[in-house]
Amino acid sequence: TVTTTVTTTATVTTTVTETEPTDTSGADDSGDSTVTFQMPSGNIGCLFGFRRLRCDILSGLEPEPTETCEFDWVGVDLGATGPAAANCGSDTVYDGDAPTLAYGSSWSRGGIVCESDESALSCTNSEGHGFTLARGSWSAS
Repeated sequence: TVTTTVTTTATVTTTVTETEPTDTSGADDSGDSTVTFQMPSGNIGCLFGFRRLRCDILSGLEPEPTETCEFDWVGVDLGATGPAAANCGSDTVYDGDAPTLAYGSSWSRGGIVCESDESALSCTNSEGHGFTLARGSWSAS
């Protein structure tokens, strides 16, 4: 049983490190695969996996949250359920080779929907929680 668990974990880890083209059609809404995308500005990049969306902003969260962060306030995290929150991290999910989500377009996967606009990226989950992320401003609920 322990060996099976280790094998399953290794398989999941391998799947997470692979990326596939962004599916903006919503045809595969299972939330089981890993997907990356970026905004046309080149400042925001997102990674979806394990029914969570993490979007990092290269210019950093402005204003920074008041909570202590051991590393950097790199972006925002949103699950398929529950509220969004600022993400304190030492890494980034930004991928400069990821497909671009054009302004005026939407993206959906695993119960999360994002709208790309020249002013911001806005994402919500099925419970109505979400975030807006832009250079110089952000919000999470």
